[in-house]
Amino acid sequence: MEPEGLPDTPEHVTQEDRSSDEDSTSSITSEWLMSDSDSVEQEQEPASAPDQRTMERCVDTARMFKLRRALGQLDLYHRQKEQDVQTAREQQRACRQHVEELLEQRQKLEEEMECQRTADNSAVLFRLRAQHRRLCEELQREEELELLLRDALNKHQLELCEAEMELSKVSALRQVVQQEEQSFNLQKQQKASRRLQQERQTRSNRLNMAQLMKEKASSQKNNISKELKRTSSSSTGRFIRESMIRAQGQEADRQQEKRELMESRRQAVKALQSNISAAHSRAKAPRQREQREQREQREQREQREQREQREQREQREQREQREQREQREQRSCREFSDSEDTSDPEEQQHEEEEDVAEDLEQPEFCGLWTYDYKEKKSVLAQTEAEQKTCTTYRDKVISSAKKVPIKEKRGPPFSSKPELLHFKDFEMEQIYKKKIILTNITYSNNSCRFVGVSDALNSCISVSFEPPGSLSTGMCCELQVMFEPEVNEDLEGELCFTTATDPFFVPVRCSAKKCQMEVDSPCIDFGSHVVGQDVTRCITLTNHGALGCDFGLDLSDNGPAAPPQEVQTAGNEKKQESGVQQECGTLPAGIEAGSEQLFCDSSDATCDVHFGSMTEGQIGPFQSTKLDIVFKPTIPGETRLTFYIHFSDPSSPPIPVQVKATAVDVPICVSHPTIDMKICLWDQSYHHSICVHSRASAALKLIFEVAPELKSHMEVVPKTGFVQAQSSFKALLKFQPRPSLPEDAGGFYDCDTGVLEAPVEVHATGQVMPFTVSAVLTSSDLNLDPSLLDFGPCSVHQALRSSVRLNNLSLLPQDFGFCNVPEFVEVQPNYGFGTLLPQETLTIDLIFRPKKAQVYSFQLCCKTGLNRDLVLPCRGLGVRPPLELSHSAVRFGATALGHSSSALVHVDNTERPLTSAQPRLFSFHVPDQSDVSVSPSTGSLLPGERCVIQLTFRPRLHEAEPRDAGTEAKESPAEGSREELVKMSPLSPAPAPAHVSVICFVSDPVPEAPERAPSWSPVNTLCLKLQCPAVQPPLVVTSDSGWNTVDFHHVTVGETVTQKCVVQNVSDESLHLGSSLLAVGGPFSVLNALRPLKPGQSHPMLVAFCPSGALKYRERLELRSVRGALWLTLCGEGVLPEVTCSPSAPGLDFGHVMVNESSSHTLKLQNNSVVEVGFRTLVSSQAPPTLQGGGCDSASRGQRLHLTHSPPQLLSGGTSDRSVLCAVPAEGRLAPGQSKDVQLCFQPKEEQEFRACLSVLLSNQSTVCVMDLRGAAYSSSMFVRGGDPLSRTALHSEEEPTPVLVTLRAPGSRGQTGPAVRELQVGCVRSTLPSKKSAEFVWENLGPAQQQGFSVEPSKGAVEPGRSRTVSVTWTPPSGYKPYDVLQNCVTLTLKADTVRVYSVNLLALVTSDPS
Repeated sequence: MEPEGLPDTPEHVTQEDRSSDEDSTSSITSEWLMSDSDSVEQEQEPASAPDQRTMERCVDTARMFKLRRALGQLDLYHRQKEQDVQTAREQQRACRQHVEELLEQRQKLEEEMECQRTADNSAVLFRLRAQHRRLCEELQREEELELLLRDALNKHQLELCEAEMELSKVSALRQVVQQEEQSFNLQKQQKASRRLQQERQTRSNRLNMAQLMKEKASSQKNNISKELKRTSSSSTGRFIRESMIRAQGQEADRQQEKRELMESRRQAVKALQSNISAAHSRAKAPRQREQREQREQREQREQREQREQREQREQREQREQREQREQREQRSCREFSDSEDTSDPEEQQHEEEEDVAEDLEQPEFCGLWTYDYKEKKSVLAQTEAEQKTCTTYRDKVISSAKKVPIKEKRGPPFSSKPELLHFKDFEMEQIYKKKIILTNITYSNNSCRFVGVSDALNSCISVSFEPPGSLSTGMCCELQVMFEPEVNEDLEGELCFTTATDPFFVPVRCSAKKCQMEVDSPCIDFGSHVVGQDVTRCITLTNHGALGCDFGLDLSDNGPAAPPQEVQTAGNEKKQESGVQQECGTLPAGIEAGSEQLFCDSSDATCDVHFGSMTEGQIGPFQSTKLDIVFKPTIPGETRLTFYIHFSDPSSPPIPVQVKATAVDVPICVSHPTIDMKICLWDQSYHHSICVHSRASAALKLIFEVAPELKSHMEVVPKTGFVQAQSSFKALLKFQPRPSLPEDAGGFYDCDTGVLEAPVEVHATGQVMPFTVSAVLTSSDLNLDPSLLDFGPCSVHQALRSSVRLNNLSLLPQDFGFCNVPEFVEVQPNYGFGTLLPQETLTIDLIFRPKKAQVYSFQLCCKTGLNRDLVLPCRGLGVRPPLELSHSAVRFGATALGHSSSALVHVDNTERPLTSAQPRLFSFHVPDQSDVSVSPSTGSLLPGERCVIQLTFRPRLHEAEPRDAGTEAKESPAEGSREELVKMSPLSPAPAPAHVSVICFVSDPVPEAPERAPSWSPVNTLCLKLQCPAVQPPLVVTSDSGWNTVDFHHVTVGETVTQKCVVQNVSDESLHLGSSLLAVGGPFSVLNALRPLKPGQSHPMLVAFCPSGALKYRERLELRSVRGALWLTLCGEGVLPEVTCSPSAPGLDFGHVMVNESSSHTLKLQNNSVVEVGFRTLVSSQAPPTLQGGGCDSASRGQRLHLTHSPPQLLSGGTSDRSVLCAVPAEGRLAPGQSKDVQLCFQPKEEQEFRACLSVLLSNQSTVCVMDLRGAAYSSSMFVRGGDPLSRTALHSEEEPTPVLVTLRAPGSRGQTGPAVRELQVGCVRSTLPSKKSAEFVWENLGPAQQQGFSVEPSKGAVEPGRSRTVSVTWTPPSGYKPYDVLQNCVTLTLKADTVRVYSVNLLALVTSDPS
């Protein structure tokens, strides 16, 4: 017994809901908004004076929210129209591009057609014309589509303009709503602040009160302790202790009772859970039983099919073994007959090979690779001489053919039409002509040449054939064959041709006119006849040949000589009554051989079989004639005779015809020796007619007698009658079996099988003709199981279905029907009416739908076709649950795999409690592995409340089900798929819905005590029927095992990763694809355009992912078509690359290096991110502002520097930085967690000052580090650094001293001046070449400079290799110095090491107010 939903409940279709929402949105206008702005105020009734202000605020708030909702809907409608316009423009653009491509293809095709027309290549021209026609048709369709798209775009633009006009009309109203929202938010904030302040005040008061209570309790506790201490030694203390012990015991008892109560509740919950699971199992039991029965039936069907296949295979093997055995016997006989003759060794070897081939097992079906194309030759050759001639001639043809590389041959290079050239029914001195068409069926150009005709046909066959030259694949040529017969006999041979690859042959057959005689019946059976009657039978002789001849009837197979004829007679009467006859086809062969057979001449008086009037004559070509055979019995008995039809044509053998007849001497007979009454029911009356025929020449008296045991059950009316001569008499047999027949009939009735065989006799003139009456007796009872039906409790909003079994105990079909069924009960199938087959058991479904909450007790009456009544008592209980569902049955629309459909159902609490309202809990239970989800699945409802339940149907392929064609192609590719994707059948117009039952359990009223759990009553259980039709989607994804999710996983921020998603059309029609718009500026994009897909065609989509931040991205892309849509989920995660560089110093100094020597540093790059990262090193040249300054400024550090974008600066005659600085490796990739060392090497070729900025960039153009590179190259071991930079024109030659400019600016203000100080660095380069331990420097000509106020400290000194010393140059304005005068002097600095180098230091001094 299971609940069943009402069939007349409304259905939900989500598409209608969406369409209604769009209609409601599109109907919003500015007039409606304006009119609605005052509707709220008009609907309100006047309130009292104190509440007037509150009522006005509520009215304003309601009006504001209503206007905001309406404006939001109008904005949504405007955005939707903008999206429609954009989509229409994209479709029109794509269509226009397709039209341009088609025009370009047509132009190219026309040019190619013109070229082929000039070259006179008709075959290619025909093909190009067909392509041109198809291209023009497609172009016409695309142009029509473009017009439709243009109209749709104009329509969408018009709607967009209307929406913009409506928006412009309500712009003022929008501002008013915004102001009202601002004021409403401000009031809301003020109210929240006031409420917060009140809560803080309340909380402080509560804390103060708690503090006071705590202090009071502590003081009381102290007083009690003091009192206890004071009375501890007295009797009062003892009584207090006893009271405390008693109070502790009572508290322990209460705790124990509480634990016992919790344990009992826990046990009740477990019992409820077990009852629910048992109810679930009982609900699933019928379905499991049906599945088990279907599985058993399927297994029995498979076993039966396997058994039949095994029997067929065994029969086929036996037949093949029998044929092989017969072939071996024939072959052994042929070998024995040919053993006397001397045979050729080659022929013997060929026969041995054939024997071996015949002994091998042959396949059941012959394929193209097993076909022997040379078999035609052996079929045509019937004589040994012709075989040798054809073999010799064919060997010549094959030997004359060109030698070509050996490859697998699957047939002749040319096919002939007709395959067999047959000259049928030819005549002498006539000429016959026929035409043969030869077609090249190879895969390349080929030519054929006629070689000759077989020797047997060489004198009568002539061929007219002109070689056509080289023929392309599929091209034909014709030849004419003329046949002029010389001899009137059958001829066979072949026409021999040779080609560039292999020779081939066309068989020829010439058939002369001949006779083909046939009779329609080789056996004539006259049956039983009374002595003295004449019976005539006719046979038809037909000539299927083109040659006529004479024929004659004779009793001998040798012509005129006729052996004696045999007549078999049987004189006893028992043999005549038994009517034992032999079939004509089983007549022994001894009749033809004449063994133990006696024949008589047709003129003998004792022969009962005679020929008709035509015993000989002539039959023409394709004609037929009829021959009469007469049977006139003279004595009772059985007669058998064989006669022959002879022909004048020597090639036509005689045709034997067998005759069989029986003669009887009984004057009467019964038309039916056995009267079968079929199946009869007890206590029913049956009648049957008895027809008695008389062969006598006088009237006879008939008396019918029935067995004495059956006289109360069977009688013949009339019992006595008279039959006239050569006439018939009919009597009526009445049969009414009563329940006492098994006891009365005795041995005539079989109690096990119920078969009755009653003998009846007909007496006439002292002779008895018995016949038998047979019948099968059966009962007419029907049985109902169970005999009492209890529906149990059922909701008035639901229905319960219970099944009873109606069993037919009879061997006859019986009609039945349930009559006077109450209105709250429904009987199915066919509303309780039908027919039961013999011994059939039918399950009747009784559906109980109570209308009221009461007890039902009623009876169902089942009437049979024999007016018998079966009564079934029934009872049930109608209940009204506290919760009601708005719909008891929901039908989803046809949903494709991977899509979803939803519907809404309301749950209402219709209780009207007399006391305080208590909530009720509900819980929805969905079957396991179901595609339906319920949200929310649980909840609580007070009386009068309503809850909205959303049902979602998402069909998917389970593990036990197969996937789609596209998926199968992936798992043979993707599955066992997509394509077990069992293969899914094509999309059907009316898919069969899957029925899902969702159970809603309702609890009893929830108790007020929180520790008490509510109880759940099965009486209040609700049932919701869902019809979930799932269909095959028109589009499936065949890549990535058929999943609809394109997961890019982790991608570096700024990088672009592309993946391919292959979409296949699995429907039976072409689909034009369109897609939804992805987020503007989002990380996902589709790189290629969508094309129309033909059935079974696939389209690869290129999807790119470029994250802009370290976030997780997820979007859904919809592929639309006429038949449905396909949703693709695009997801990926952007990851910021974490690459560190060590050392992390902002600058890197290579130091001072000699020319043609090098200095290196190592950078270590470490990838700490979870993705692979690519890197590269870039160096940009940078000239320092001064010789003392070093490094790149802050502005240059923040820029990405490239050699191609910022060309290097020339420094001291140096070359480009590519030859000065190198990085190994310059670029590469770092796996997650991998580290790599980058070697920087400074290799100067000339003396120069090197300044550059090194940047390490990642593949997403992010910078890992920026370093200032410094270094200097000198040609000698001593150098001087510092001073002012000089221009290129100021550079010196190698022979002159090196100039150095030092400008000293002394600060001066208000007549006071200070000294100016500059520093120079004198250093010695550490070199790999052998040199002195130290270098020296000396300043010369310092006297004049000192007079002008210049001083140098120190004036001379030594420098260790790899070190430098600072030399300070100071200028103090001398006395008498005039402001704004510039003093100049030149001193010489000499550096001594391995070589001597002289510097000319020019000193300039001036006083300035701005020393910087």
